Amino acid sequence: LTEKKISKVGCGTVSKQAGGTQDMTVASHTTIVIVGGGFAGVCTLHHLLARLDATGKQHVRIHLFEQSDELGPGLAWTGTNTSDCQLCNLPVGGLSFSPTFSPSFQEWIKGKYPDTVGGHPSLAASYPPRKYFGEYLTEMLQKIEKENSNFVTVHARTEVIAVVPTSNSTFKIKVRKAAPPDGNVGNSTLSTEFEAHKVALCLGSPGGTGGNFRFNFNDNKNAAARYVATPWPYTNLDNFQTPKKIAIIGSGLTAIDVVKHVSRRYPDATLIMASRQGRINCVAPDWTRVSSKPYTRKVLTDEVIEKLPNPTPLADLVGMVKAELIECMKEHKHTEDDLPWDALFADDVDGVAELQRHATNHENGKHCRWLFCMWSIDDIFPQLWQKLSKSDKTKWLSSKERTVYQNHTNPFPIESARELLKLFGNGKMVLRNKLKDVKPAEDGGSFTLHFDAEGDKAALDDVSYIINCTGVAFDITKADSPLLQQMLQDGVGVANEFGGVELDPATLRVKNKQGEATNVWAVGHLAKGTRWVTSGAGFLKAMVGIVSADMA
Repeated sequence: LTEKKISKVGCGTVSKQAGGTQDMTVASHTTIVIVGGGFAGVCTLHHLLARLDATGKQHVRIHLFEQSDELGPGLAWTGTNTSDCQLCNLPVGGLSFSPTFSPSFQEWIKGKYPDTVGGHPSLAASYPPRKYFGEYLTEMLQKIEKENSNFVTVHARTEVIAVVPTSNSTFKIKVRKAAPPDGNVGNSTLSTEFEAHKVALCLGSPGGTGGNFRFNFNDNKNAAARYVATPWPYTNLDNFQTPKKIAIIGSGLTAIDVVKHVSRRYPDATLIMASRQGRINCVAPDWTRVSSKPYTRKVLTDEVIEKLPNPTPLADLVGMVKAELIECMKEHKHTEDDLPWDALFADDVDGVAELQRHATNHENGKHCRWLFCMWSIDDIFPQLWQKLSKSDKTKWLSSKERTVYQNHTNPFPIESARELLKLFGNGKMVLRNKLKDVKPAEDGGSFTLHFDAEGDKAALDDVSYIINCTGVAFDITKADSPLLQQMLQDGVGVANEFGGVELDPATLRVKNKQGEATNVWAVGHLAKGTRWVTSGAGFLKAMVGIVSADMA
């Protein structure tokens, strides 16, 4: 995809450079802007086009803007942000942005990387390097643009910096060329304006760091230099000076990926995986041995959910979800290989032993039936979330029930599990729970981890580096994005108390300061608060489906 000049864009005449004027003469077509060229942006573009027939396409002009040079992969699947050992957490057969798109990822990878199958029984059940899916997204975006060149234009290294409502129910879109990778700003301060009717915000992770544990070492320069607030890109992890101990804060999928990277980079270091609960995600099943029939909800039916009071106490909803899962497990026929309910939610879980149990079951052709039970009712959680009060939403986000649910619905490949078990087995890594805080030494040369425990379990000192893997604690009010700050300042959007922007739950339209749903839509982290799960391919596709249907 070559860099394009932004000219003759939108429904009117393009303005002069910064400080110029614009003739906003509206043409007969509808101009749609997609902000963000990662997975969500590509997905939105495809689904929107799929809903338009040949006649409908003739009346739209779609412009996709990406501020980086990399179009398609976004943060999660770009080759510059991942290392070769990072695998997709979904198998080849489960990775796509549309079941109707051709070639599918499976067809593409079979022709380009036929050896991906590795030790798996089939290509569809294998877990490829993450960057392969990023490469696929880039090529598919090129294909989409080429096949729809009369009404689709993709703009690389171009940043949308403002979405300003006009008096005729459209938006004035301001864009500027982003600085190139070499840092030479050049003309990046020069902007262009044009008019658009609809805007989809597919920004991915637009700034914000710190995750669920937020540390601030700004008053200790040496400690700040040894603290990695976010592991992306992985080059952030490649310049540690002879580390003795490296603490990975978190025990979820990001932490697992980081462990794989730093254990290769620093083989002599001891790794400490530390989190509040010490739970590790489930191991993905062998998909060739899995058969799962659809489940019809018996407790939380659509009629029951619709009649639930608003708000409904968290304890009541958890009780109903528990009853539903137990009903589902009866159909899956609980066996001795599956933990009983009480053990599943025990306060003190041996995360390493649990990981070993999941890995052993996988090797024996068995799988965790709780995983499929939780997947079977996954679609109702956005509705249940809307039934909670603000205080109960806060409780849920830090609850062990939420952690157990996410651990089971986001499994990871057996290859990665084997690597972790080897590190645990040879003493190169330990797993600690009940993490409370991290304190730097006075000289900033090391850290001490503090745990809610007694005796020699209360602290672990002499840690050389800290890597925060608890995810991005996104807060739109602090996001490093001119566009988001402009939208908040002008009242185009309103900050949600959980970090995102206020959206209409049914359509994912952005609400303005008057509380009105606008012709701006948002997916991903911007939906935080409207939804409690806002990342992951499956959840993004669900949001994109809602947005594209409403926009078309």
